[in-house]
Amino acid sequence: MSLVEYSVKERVGYVILNRPEKRNALSHELVSELKINFERAEQDQNK
Repeated sequence: MSLVEYSVKERVGYVILNRPEKRNALSHELVSELKINFERAEQDQNK
């Protein structure tokens, strides 16, 4: 299970935190996944 989900719908990018058991509190792992997904969003041609 990924802590961060990324999707694009109708040219809008969504970065969704997926750590409900910890109320999406930031951890080193979550911040790392956020960075990866923000970079992915920046490179995405579908936006």
